[in-house]
Amino acid sequence: LQMWTVGTLDLKRITWNSPACTIEKLEQYESVHAVRSWMDIKRRLGNGRRCFGFFHRNAPREPLIFVWVALTDVIPENVQSILLEREQPKSSEANAKCAIFYSISSQVGLARVDLGNFLIKRVVSVLRTEIPNIETFCTLSPLPRFRSWLDKLLSPENLESPPQDIGISQSEHNNLIRCVPGAKTWTSALKSLVDRRGWTADPEIVDAMEPVIRLLGAYYLIKVKRRTSNSAADPVANFHLRNGSCLHRVNWRGDTSYHGLRQSLGLMCNYNYILDRIEENSESYVVDGKIAISGSDPYIARVQNRSWLSVSTDTSDLADGDSSTADSTAVSFTVMSYNILCQKLIRRDLFKYASKSSLRMKPRKERIAKEIQYLNPDIMCLQEVGTEEWHQTFEPQFKKSGYKSLMYQSLRKAHDTARLLMDSSLEVCGEKLRTDNVALIVVLKVGPDPTSETAEDALSAYNTDRPGVIVSSTHLFWRPTACFERLQQQIALLEAIDTMKEKYPDYPVISCGDYNTTPDDAGYDLMTKSRPVSLSEWQSDNLFPRHSDNFNKADDSSDDNDDNDDTSNNLIGSNSTSSGSLMSYANIASIGTNVESEEVRRKRRRLEKEAQRAEELLRNDTQRVQTLVEKFQKSFQPMRSCYSTYADLDPSYRTTQWDGEPIFTNYTAWKGTLDYIFYTPQRGLQVRGVMSLPSENSMKPGLPNETFGSDHVSILARFDFKPTDSTLI
Repeated sequence: LQMWTVGTLDLKRITWNSPACTIEKLEQYESVHAVRSWMDIKRRLGNGRRCFGFFHRNAPREPLIFVWVALTDVIPENVQSILLEREQPKSSEANAKCAIFYSISSQVGLARVDLGNFLIKRVVSVLRTEIPNIETFCTLSPLPRFRSWLDKLLSPENLESPPQDIGISQSEHNNLIRCVPGAKTWTSALKSLVDRRGWTADPEIVDAMEPVIRLLGAYYLIKVKRRTSNSAADPVANFHLRNGSCLHRVNWRGDTSYHGLRQSLGLMCNYNYILDRIEENSESYVVDGKIAISGSDPYIARVQNRSWLSVSTDTSDLADGDSSTADSTAVSFTVMSYNILCQKLIRRDLFKYASKSSLRMKPRKERIAKEIQYLNPDIMCLQEVGTEEWHQTFEPQFKKSGYKSLMYQSLRKAHDTARLLMDSSLEVCGEKLRTDNVALIVVLKVGPDPTSETAEDALSAYNTDRPGVIVSSTHLFWRPTACFERLQQQIALLEAIDTMKEKYPDYPVISCGDYNTTPDDAGYDLMTKSRPVSLSEWQSDNLFPRHSDNFNKADDSSDDNDDNDDTSNNLIGSNSTSSGSLMSYANIASIGTNVESEEVRRKRRRLEKEAQRAEELLRNDTQRVQTLVEKFQKSFQPMRSCYSTYADLDPSYRTTQWDGEPIFTNYTAWKGTLDYIFYTPQRGLQVRGVMSLPSENSMKPGLPNETFGSDHVSILARFDFKPTDSTLI
């Protein structure tokens, strides 16, 4: 029926010169953004704007369905910027990069006939032909049922016990509470604020509400489904996602009209029609309910990709007095480890799949900064921090957010620095240690309460006994075959940590970083397994140092000189008399030893020497590896990886290559797990949760992409720390 209907319809552009009766119908049928006057319609039909409609051949002046389009340079966040903007000069259309569908309406009787899908696709085809420089086809769409859903969320039963799966951060919770004296939960505070008249005029309330409402909007679009299917509950979202678009961005104060504030507190969103992904997106959504994501909206990322997963603690190796049950008196803090990919290391041949904007410094660093800002860790251990991007981008923003930082830059490489950042509730206990090209190690203690009302209160709190913990940030050698060198670096790191522990013997340890070691490597087993560790033959072989195959460099000078002088002898079995001829090792072996020329004897002696050197080198390397492995096992107690049971928490990350750890934290042409947060599961330190990793679909075809700014994903762990008396400073 629909195909027959579309086949009988004509697509026409509606302009200010169209019949007056047709223009009147636009005002009559417009259901999204009401037309206020004829001048309003004229502005919507002017330069930089388009309106297209389907007309039946028997009613050529009666639009059955029509769509409004704005031609812009960027994807807009606010619809008033489109509706109220003065008419642009005609020349502005030639520079437009985006076509924005900001309203689509139909006659009432055709509401259930799916003509909108065909209309948008036909209009895209027309615009691509008319204005070839347009690269982006996107919408600016309302959330018509958001407010009604929010009212149900803020029902009385949720006011005292807010839902936990939304992921409101502690700082967001505190900011809302501060605006409503007497409120105990973010839901009760938000309920009071959204019902308050004139809240949009109070900057403090607006700032407190923005992150919460945007997060709730993303949650509503992605997580709230229809009762009878896996489709989005919001009708506009369902329409565009079914048509193959990507959810791109949730816009705060996207529609500040009375109608927009009443139906969605002003929220709007962008759906991005990426033309070569439309069919794939549509099928994935219709069949599996999967929502495609584009852009780098941190609130969408928080809902779609990252959430806290509870970790069950095994207490068999905890110290006496520790408990596996959560303790309300324990200090709780979060730790992030993140290799953010230094800009100097980016080469097109390494990231052939990535778009230009995915690799450019400015948009990459903005994505990383936003991701960190909204994951909001208490302690950050960053690797591959370039000096330039640190001072230009990260340092000002993190300082503004209340972080203090320590930096270690390798003397050998300007592009690889380790940064360890802490929020205002943590203090460096006058102790820090740097190991050459390996790690930055710091002793931290919980600092003064940032909510202390006076400086005297803060100083008094600071001088009292507070718990301490040793934290390290490291980045080990990258070359895949360099297992031996990485093992040496691991030992150097652990020896440096032991140096700290000599002064603070009862402090627990958290060691974060890009270890460039997969969970099936010897280095991982030695780091985490109970003693003694039995390495497989494959692990042991990989530990052997890699040497050059050219042993001739070690030959004595007399042989070299003889060889250089021998340029004219005829070789046995050859009629060649040319000078400078050399016989390959294969030919030497085939000749035998009954009759040898002088050159053959030299080659044979050289081979024998090389074989002797190889045997000696093997004996030496075997001894070196055994010594390192024995030292590792005798000198250092095993630690635990926070993500060692992640595959049980998220089966989509399970692999047959290893048990427990996720299948990857690095997603490029090569994919695997390289990043870890290790800790000592004793002395009052327990991991309570880990941050989930992004879905694989959101990382395809590889990192970095339009959502994630690095080739690694960040990992986070939440710790509870209830120190014993000996861990207090």
